[in-house]
Amino acid sequence: MGVVIKIASLFILLLLVFASCSLGISDDGEGAGADDIIVPGDGLEEKLTWLRANAQSGGGYIIEISRDEGVYQTLLYFLNRINVTVTIRGVNANRTIELLYRGNLFYVSAGVTLILEENITLKGYEDNVYPLIYIAPGGLFRMNRGSVITGNVSSVTGAVYVDGGSFFMNGGVIWGNRGGSLCGSAVTLAGGSFIMNGGTIYYNSGAVSGGGVGGTVTMIGGSFVMNGGTISNNTARSGGAVMINRGTFAMNGGTIRDNKAAGNGGAVVIGVEGAFTMNGGTISGNYAGVYGGGVSVSVNGNFCMNGGTISGNTAAAYGWGVFVSGTFTKNGGTISGNSGDAPNAVTVSRNLGLAVYAYSNSGVRKRREATAGPEVALSYSGRNGEWSGEWDF
Repeated sequence: MGVVIKIASLFILLLLVFASCSLGISDDGEGAGADDIIVPGDGLEEKLTWLRANAQSGGGYIIEISRDEGVYQTLLYFLNRINVTVTIRGVNANRTIELLYRGNLFYVSAGVTLILEENITLKGYEDNVYPLIYIAPGGLFRMNRGSVITGNVSSVTGAVYVDGGSFFMNGGVIWGNRGGSLCGSAVTLAGGSFIMNGGTIYYNSGAVSGGGVGGTVTMIGGSFVMNGGTISNNTARSGGAVMINRGTFAMNGGTIRDNKAAGNGGAVVIGVEGAFTMNGGTISGNYAGVYGGGVSVSVNGNFCMNGGTISGNTAAAYGWGVFVSGTFTKNGGTISGNSGDAPNAVTVSRNLGLAVYAYSNSGVRKRREATAGPEVALSYSGRNGEWSGEWDF
């Protein structure tokens, strides 16, 4: 009797497995589906040619890369066909697709989803003026674990440019890219959305001199949501990790650490009409060459802190944790009083705002030197000098 039950159970299990495969159900819904077609051909160019001719609306296609390849810029566009998903992955080992000349390695058009999966590296061009990945309005780009974007050196943009489309970073690495003075060395968001659920953005560098304001992730519009992952060891003119010029940044989790800015905002700088809401996560170990070792809030910027931790950041001048000349509200979270000597920093004294330094043209200055824990509420408006909460001075 027991044997019959076991056989019946096994039969039911096999039926469930078969059904899940037939329906295209995957574990996470973020990668290639079970019904996706593996594109035939020898080499990337041949596979792309087949794809342009045969892709259908609503179809999913997998390009497998079995050797390192070099290609020129590629437009992912399918005439009169929409909702086409293209997944690229390496076979048997990590494979590299290298851009051979100036341009976008992949231009993701409206109605197209590009997914990078395991064992695939996209390598940029060392004298480029374009981003390696361009996401047009209506396009979608997803990075999953095991994917890498590196080596794009652009005098204008950096690695990924989101222009009204969507970028989901669920894993993978963006590293070793260099950007121009106005755009992000790793990611530029001109509209649309960037959702970072995991992965790492590190060792990217932007212009650190001249009149530029580009950071590592630079926003000139759109929405950036950080739920997880790490942004670390990047350098920029302003905003060692994130530069917000118009647009919104919400940090719910993840880590921003060990970034450097030549100017303001070792980790985050909030510029013209930018808004930053911190609900969780950690900002630590960052350095600013002027103001705001952790976060710098400009006159027209807004920073609302509901949770998370800002600690161990340093600056050459004021606001080692947070520098404010705009609008700042602290409802929760912890900003620790930072201590020690930063590189090239002035002598530490109790008037630097080791936790928070707030200043406005009205002449009202407020400082918080001691740790401001979750129970400490603070607010300050740089526009009129109004303030409330438990400031030290």
